[in-house]
Amino acid sequence: MFILKSEIQFDMAHFLSGYKGKCHNIHGHRYRLIVKIKSETLCQEGQTKGMVEDFGVIKAYLREIE
Repeated sequence: MFILKSEIQFDMAHFLSGYKGKCHNIHGHRYRLIVKIKSETLCQEGQTKGMVEDFGVIKAYLREIE
């Protein structure tokens, strides 16, 4: 079993309209997202030979979230 792990952190803000409590005002949270991809085999040919996946591909998907 082969596992590829990548992680990002990002900030998000929100408020609850009409709510009578501390979430009524805009405030933020910091999140951590960990992505793990596993495979029984590694790529057999091409540029990714010997890899589960190219880290650049994984990072590109994660940047869409940031």
